[in-house]
Amino acid sequence: MLGCVRAGDWYLECYLRLVRYFVLAFLNSSLCAGQALTIGILGGGRVTDDVPSWVAAESKRYIIGPSMDLSLPLRFSIEADALYHRVGYQANVFFPIGDSGIFSEHQRANSWEFPLLLKRDLRAKTFVEAGLTPRRITGTAADISYQFSAYSTLPLIYTTAKVDSICLGVAAGGGVRFSVGRLRISPEARYTFWTSPPNLGPVLSGSQSQVDILVGIGWKLGR
Repeated sequence: MLGCVRAGDWYLECYLRLVRYFVLAFLNSSLCAGQALTIGILGGGRVTDDVPSWVAAESKRYIIGPSMDLSLPLRFSIEADALYHRVGYQANVFFPIGDSGIFSEHQRANSWEFPLLLKRDLRAKTFVEAGLTPRRITGTAADISYQFSAYSTLPLIYTTAKVDSICLGVAAGGGVRFSVGRLRISPEARYTFWTSPPNLGPVLSGSQSQVDILVGIGWKLGR
């Protein structure tokens, strides 16, 4: 996990530098002929669950955030996003202490993903994309455990822990792009594989495979 965190920190720094380049490039009117910057919003729903099947998933399905797309020569472009997603789960585990016992973990967290994708326009207004995406998850996990028997129930043990983890993923996808004047609409499907299971709480890691159905709505600036 330590190596994953260091890789995520490095990639976040590179991402922020590239975003600054996008903004300065447009404001300084230094875009080359045939290039354009499209800014807008990207949102949709998550098809897969964040947690294993034996855990009660309480994550929200929506995912949303700002998006920028810088066109390049030869029908290439670079897209940078910042996507928010709400993560949560309820995990109950029974254990044999005395007669019996139960351990329950309840987690709520915010997930931010920062995809940086190289895109290629194909025929019939379709496109494919691939790149890297770091993910940061921050929140709180509450643990409750107690033991009970036929005669008595021991007091609850309640603890809370902060969740703050970073992981790096590889993303690929494709979709179609429609234009109405300077308005751009881009529905797509995107798959992300996390290089290590995302750390969601003290005792639970998330799924390494993720599928999102997204729609981008943006406004073309420049030529």
